Amino acid sequence: MPHRPHDYTEASACTGKIAHTEWSDAEAAVQRIVAENIDAGTPKHSNGLGAYRCPFCGSWHVGHSLQGYKAAPSGWSAAAAVARRR
Repeated sequence: MPHRPHDYTEASACTGKIAHTEWSDAEAAVQRIVAENIDAGTPKHSNGLGAYRCPFCGSWHVGHSLQGYKAAPSGWSAAAAVARRR
């Protein structure tokens, strides 16, 4: 059964993750990870990856959606992600 948003636990949402104080810092980390995945030939590992406000500590973390890999958002492209980092 897939997880639902209310299935968050502190262990899955917070424990062991970097706590970013600003959304922009977490989003920059997402972009770095996306670029690394593209360089490694594994761009699908970035599907569902994003920054989110932690309901436990209030910081911003980077992680995948609870549903796991999902389709990239409309307008997302690997080429655009690479271009943004240069």
